[in-house]
Amino acid sequence: MSIPVSCPNCSAKLNAPAAAAGKRVKCPKCQTACSVPPSAFEVVNDAPPAFEVVDDDASLPIARPSTRAAARPRGEPIPGPDAGDATPTRAMRRPRSGDAADEPDAPPKRKRALVGLLVGCLLVFLLMAGGGAFGVYWAVKRYRATHLAPAPETVSLDNWEEYTEPGNVFKARFPGAPERKDWKPNGNVKVTSDIREYRAGGSALGKPSVSFFAGYVRFADNVRPSEIEDAKKWLTTLCAAPLEFGGTPMTTKVTVGGREWDENKMVVYNSVGSTGVVRWHLAGSTLHLIGYRAQNQAPPADAVAQFFDAHVVLGGDPGDPDPDPATPDVWPAYTSPGNFKAAFPGDSKAMSADTLDGAKATEFREYTVKAPGGWTRTYFAGFVRFAAAPTYPQRERVARFVQQQGVPNSSNGRRRVDFGGWPLGEEHRMDVRKSRELYGTSGIVRYVQAGDTIYAAGIKSPRMPRDKEVEQFFGAFEILAAKPGPLDRLLAPDWAEHRPADGAFRAAMPKNVHRVPPLPYDAAPAGVKIKSLEWYRADELDTTFLVGVVRFLPDTAEADRQKVVDALARFQAVYVGKPTVYTDKNVSWAGRDAIDRTYPDSASTARITCGNDAAYIAVIKRTTHPSDMKPTVYDAISPSVVQAFLDSFSFDKNAPPLVPPKPVEWTAYKSGEGFGPSFAAQVPPVKSTSRRSLRLTASQKQTFQSVWIHRITDGPAALTVLAIEFVPGTTAAARQTALNSLADSVMGPAQGAKLSAQNKITWGGRDALEHVYTPDDLCACRQTHNETTGYIAGAYALDGKLDAAKAKRFLDSITFPK
Repeated sequence: MSIPVSCPNCSAKLNAPAAAAGKRVKCPKCQTACSVPPSAFEVVNDAPPAFEVVDDDASLPIARPSTRAAARPRGEPIPGPDAGDATPTRAMRRPRSGDAADEPDAPPKRKRALVGLLVGCLLVFLLMAGGGAFGVYWAVKRYRATHLAPAPETVSLDNWEEYTEPGNVFKARFPGAPERKDWKPNGNVKVTSDIREYRAGGSALGKPSVSFFAGYVRFADNVRPSEIEDAKKWLTTLCAAPLEFGGTPMTTKVTVGGREWDENKMVVYNSVGSTGVVRWHLAGSTLHLIGYRAQNQAPPADAVAQFFDAHVVLGGDPGDPDPDPATPDVWPAYTSPGNFKAAFPGDSKAMSADTLDGAKATEFREYTVKAPGGWTRTYFAGFVRFAAAPTYPQRERVARFVQQQGVPNSSNGRRRVDFGGWPLGEEHRMDVRKSRELYGTSGIVRYVQAGDTIYAAGIKSPRMPRDKEVEQFFGAFEILAAKPGPLDRLLAPDWAEHRPADGAFRAAMPKNVHRVPPLPYDAAPAGVKIKSLEWYRADELDTTFLVGVVRFLPDTAEADRQKVVDALARFQAVYVGKPTVYTDKNVSWAGRDAIDRTYPDSASTARITCGNDAAYIAVIKRTTHPSDMKPTVYDAISPSVVQAFLDSFSFDKNAPPLVPPKPVEWTAYKSGEGFGPSFAAQVPPVKSTSRRSLRLTASQKQTFQSVWIHRITDGPAALTVLAIEFVPGTTAAARQTALNSLADSVMGPAQGAKLSAQNKITWGGRDALEHVYTPDDLCACRQTHNETTGYIAGAYALDGKLDAAKAKRFLDSITFPK
């Protein structure tokens, strides 16, 4: 067996023979004397030593094994109880510390108690020494970081190299030759970029390094702010953020070279203070960036200052990385005589349109242009005319046709817009950059109903057109056939007048108005108790319309009333996480003093009027959350929509309807043969009609030969005509008495009215009597007779009061045969 030995001079790892235990020997490599530790066993028949023994000092004791466990060659039998017994038992093994064979047997209970005591002492020790151990750990870690960490990289301030971007976009100086840093944005965002970086130090994890970078990213002209912010996050991680950094950068603004930059600083608070800094400046669609990253070391202050001072934005534009196929210059115009006028990027041609049910005339034009990348963009415009104002199914059919041409894969944005000189049109758009698939067909369509005609236009292509191109194409469209009237500016085709049950207000809103269930917050907005709060809501085309009616408790202070309306307006108009900055404008609202409050960051508007007893709040906002921190043009609500909604309000319960009711068309009613003496009349749209013969009493049979009752109901009233044949030879006095009795049983007294007078009139070319009842709003009645026939006609209310104008119109329309 051998004994491991380490040379104190050359640190060589050696194996000394067991025979050299406790002695000093020479190292075979450097000839330095070294001590061999003593062995715990006696070695028998060991090989001669390969080391030269230089000191056989007897003072170095050699441990001897116990007599009960003498060293023997492996596998030699252990002698039995009899000295001469050579019966083999088991091979001898090396004794181990704590072996039960070396110690006297201990009682089991005593062993368990001893183990429990040791474990308890250990736990107490760990609890008491935990704080100290933690301090020792951090002390050792700091020592290793400050005394054992590699030395930081230094950057020379001499021999810097200047780099000028070939397109004259920027100029920078680096401590050495910079290399191009490749980067590609997420999705299908098209960019051109040139980012240069100089790096000093290794790239291995934990090694000190420092890098300097500068460059630009040129986005397409139609880039969205969210895409730029997303690019900043990726570039920060790629170029500036230290590896250990996981927080939020500290942001400040700095002005360099007359330009304002956003500066993001990232610091890792460890012993060496890894730091990263990046500055951003957006010039049009070009994002400039410059910064450094000091990893596992402090930044070299002089080099950083020199690097930032040498950077210059030269102002060159590398060009749109995704140019439009059509140049928004002067486009040729197309005019459809008496219908519309539009402008296309080139000469348009006739476009085939589906056969639309009920369409009187249809015309669509289109123009397609091919981009350098091979994709195409199509522009179209036209109209569909009906014989009369289109019905809802007809409008929906035209809308589906138009959307299939421009946004065939559904839409992810809708709103009302002005189009062709008419307000309250519809816009549907599909931007694949905002969809989950990121690929497909983008497009935008607009259409509006103008009288009996629906006009439409749209753009379709794989890439969403730029805002300038959108406004140029749709802004050039003009409707020639008709101009909007006051009602067209107030009510969209799918809107209606809304009045709550208590008549608190009147407003034009989408038809799906519903009452919003109350919230716990509604009982005491802003901590002020109120009497009641009701919200009415309607939604359409990603836009929400809200009307709140607040009723205050008596003696509520003016300041508290204002706190309530301010809190409720903010609660409904401001999106969560958006700033509550707003602008106020004093206006007059339906005869009341009011405030128009605009929240630009939420693309919403609120109008507020507050009185002593009640307040009214109207809010119009986008149903969908604005896509960016500052809403884009597509998040804005058309001023014509805001005006139509707010200007339609009235707080007078007796205010006339916005749309005057159309006169109800009455139809002719004829008694028919076999149903008594004939007559004709005009009646409103009826719910039911009936004809029946009256069963006469014995006294009535002396005067009447037959009585037929014609009854027409239109819901709120019953219109009745009694056609009578007299018994031949009946005197005029008897006929009059019988008619009065019959009229009383059917009309006045039967409805709770009292006959107060009978006035002579001419009715249907015959002499007649008109009954006057008290009260006069329950029924109306007239009667006339000659030698052979008689008529009693009247009207009475089935529920409530009688519409006197309707009753008069019915009675005046009755004619009799000559």
